[in-house]
Amino acid sequence: MISTRHIVCGLLLLCNANLLRAAKNPTRTSLYGLGNILKKNEKKPLTIVKAVYGTGADKQSVDVTALLARKAVQGVLYIPQNMKTAFKVDPAPEKAKNLDIIFATADQKTYAITVDEAWQVPAWYNFAHDETAQVMVVRDPYLQAKKCSLDDLMVILEANNKKPFKVINGQYGKLNTQKTVDITRNLDLYARTGIFMLPENGVDFCQKDPAPEADKKIQIIFEITDQWYQVQVSDQWTIPNTRALEERVMTDDNIKARRNLLVTRAVTHNITFLKAFQPGHMNRLKNILQNNNNVPFVIVNAFVTQPYFETMIQYDITAALQVQADAGLLCLPQNLRAFIGDQGTLPYMYVAKILFIMNGTTYNLCYRNAFLSVSAQQHQKQFDNMMDDIAPYICFP
Repeated sequence: MISTRHIVCGLLLLCNANLLRAAKNPTRTSLYGLGNILKKNEKKPLTIVKAVYGTGADKQSVDVTALLARKAVQGVLYIPQNMKTAFKVDPAPEKAKNLDIIFATADQKTYAITVDEAWQVPAWYNFAHDETAQVMVVRDPYLQAKKCSLDDLMVILEANNKKPFKVINGQYGKLNTQKTVDITRNLDLYARTGIFMLPENGVDFCQKDPAPEADKKIQIIFEITDQWYQVQVSDQWTIPNTRALEERVMTDDNIKARRNLLVTRAVTHNITFLKAFQPGHMNRLKNILQNNNNVPFVIVNAFVTQPYFETMIQYDITAALQVQADAGLLCLPQNLRAFIGDQGTLPYMYVAKILFIMNGTTYNLCYRNAFLSVSAQQHQKQFDNMMDDIAPYICFP
């Protein structure tokens, strides 16, 4: 007679056999795809089929399956920030190493992911809204994110001295509910320039109200010098409420520079050129570039546009301009059609629109093709002098 025990054992053997077959051909995923996979799994237990840390070669790798399996039963895929420290071994000193994981979700689907030991959580990572769900992928410091006040935040930012840092997650709205807006990417654009954006008015910053008539908060988790911090403020907070800042107003001559570490309003300044050289606008641009002094900055987005009947065709040039921005140079293509590879329906009527952030300020620059042409002879000398002034901060491909 077949007992219940035999039936259970048979089912377990069948599941294991199916899992082993699936493990031979797992679906490969990335960090971005991993977020969706784990969210769909809803914190149900995971199965770690295989986890190896090293170069991939037998003598330069170590099996870490057992360590990851301890957290997998909680539905957590453990990817440590410092792999060498977490695994207590360096299988290949001074060589680049990866963590290779094959795992299965509760529905018996298997996946494979390779994570570089110097991995970073992307700004757009698909975290859920509440902190419990966010540890579906565990990075050690996240569990130890230190809560800091606004006073603490200013001390941290001063010590960082405007060096780029990372915003891990930003939420605005009624926290721990679905009535929130993810503002991670918006905040991280400022962080890349060493500026901490902590909006005073979340509705204005997000251009929407995720929880009308409810008390809303802004929560930001960020990383500076390998330490994770969490700051949380109520909507409509104001800088004067911070004791440390008010004390420094009375005692520190550099308070203006220190306030620049923390930005509270996302103000956009428009700079518009027509086709011909305009001294006033160019002089303003010169001052902006000189104040930045070749510090790397962020191109939020950049497009070359051209009208086409009743629509507008857009060609994205953000990545190309960001290459120069990383060197502190503002790239202003003169022949826009040539810059986009001679695309477009007409050889004229091209307009460049560039949104960039310098020193915590957002600028919207718009100009027509060949805007550096000089419309009048009397402007020629002024034009030449201005070009000499801004030459170290700009490039004209």
